[in-house]
Amino acid sequence: MPLPELCNNGAIQYMSPRRLAGIEDLVYNTLEDIQGTVVPYYYGKHKWTRTIILEYIEGTTLADIGEKYNPQDPLDNESLSPTVYSDWLQRMKELYVPILNGIKEINARQVLIPDTRQENIIITSTEPKRAVFIDFGQALLRVPPDIVTQRGNNFFIISLLTNCCSEHQEDIRKWAKETDVNLQHPVFVDPEMPDVTSS
Repeated sequence: MPLPELCNNGAIQYMSPRRLAGIEDLVYNTLEDIQGTVVPYYYGKHKWTRTIILEYIEGTTLADIGEKYNPQDPLDNESLSPTVYSDWLQRMKELYVPILNGIKEINARQVLIPDTRQENIIITSTEPKRAVFIDFGQALLRVPPDIVTQRGNNFFIISLLTNCCSEHQEDIRKWAKETDVNLQHPVFVDPEMPDVTSS
């Protein structure tokens, strides 16, 4: 059976709550060794209501952080002021490493998330900042290592951080090329690899 297209703006099929809760249960158990760091502690699911019981994470979603810097209509091309843009760029640099480390930890356990979204990444309010990933109802389990390498979710991290325009994306890319090679977006490491973050 072929794997679905792994892109965060593709259509995701409807699944029953029972199936979604079952997938979440399997994923959280697969990620048990990184609970409390990259994913919340998982306490189980209610047998009848299919409710998932997780640790409460004090923090802000990546979507809310992005909204702070770009509250206007996404079709409005008005640029950020230099001061706000400088603040935004610094904030994205701070978030890049914990988010990329987090998704690499998840992918290393042969789990892929086809619907990676800003709303599903919580940045903790405590220091040091951690990226905590939630909502694994659409996740793929036991993905072969070669497919993880080829299609891992780290492809989408740049686009999640710079969900507004190519100018902002390019500034993050320039900075990210200077980071440790293990933290670089795959396109920075292998120029032959297609850039799926461009639209």
